[in-house]
Amino acid sequence: MRSQQISGAGFVVLALGEVDTASHRPSRSEDFIEQLFRSVRPRYVPVMDTPKADTVTVAGRSVQNPAEIIVNYLLRHGGTIAHYDVLAGTLADTITPPAVKATRKISSRISEEQSAWFTRRGASAPWRLVPIDADLRNADPIVEDGLYDAALCLWRHFADDAPKYVGTAKISKVLFLMRPRMYPILDSRLMGLYRSAAAVSARESVAARPDLGPVKRIFWEAIRRDLVASTAGLAALRTHVATTHPDHAETVEQLSDLRLLDMLTWTQS
Repeated sequence: MRSQQISGAGFVVLALGEVDTASHRPSRSEDFIEQLFRSVRPRYVPVMDTPKADTVTVAGRSVQNPAEIIVNYLLRHGGTIAHYDVLAGTLADTITPPAVKATRKISSRISEEQSAWFTRRGASAPWRLVPIDADLRNADPIVEDGLYDAALCLWRHFADDAPKYVGTAKISKVLFLMRPRMYPILDSRLMGLYRSAAAVSARESVAARPDLGPVKRIFWEAIRRDLVASTAGLAALRTHVATTHPDHAETVEQLSDLRLLDMLTWTQS
């Protein structure tokens, strides 16, 4: 199976990145939202840091006090955990209207018309290609006909047929619920933080597997590398939170490593 370019939402992308032939410029509303996020100064509850030997990295950079960040995310976004994350991995091969509605908890802005499209499109999706427990760590893009190619095929099922205003962010927020260890949430904030790392991932991946190109950035691979590097650190984080904040232990245990990394990424951008 060869990776191919896909088009959707008015620009050309490779399911996990950008191709050389197009670029996406943030809208004025996106600029405003970004400025708004930067103006927010969250108050954190003191939590002991994860042991130094077990590092968690975001965009190749070490995260300071990851346990503190996760605990405070849970405290500040309880509604998201209760209504969005609780569904992750429970849907198997059926996208339901309530599931799509739940993505609005993370600002998907999916309309009722778009929700109906996701439901219809999901009915014919090749879910069998990507097991429900598929892990992004195992989706190395240089492995031909591997998990990466399978995940890309499932992604393209939605992206190739996407209606206007249904782009990378909306698709990723729905697919995360279906395969919470495989599909990262790719919104503009995360992609901005991973921009440089994704460019490096693209150059190295295309050098090893030319049929991936022409690709300017590969976000899945950049995130995958952080997941691999942070495996021990994320395990230590779970243990640390369970020890210092046992009331959050069950919640953290139910979240995938990919989702924990996403939460940490959100605070770093």
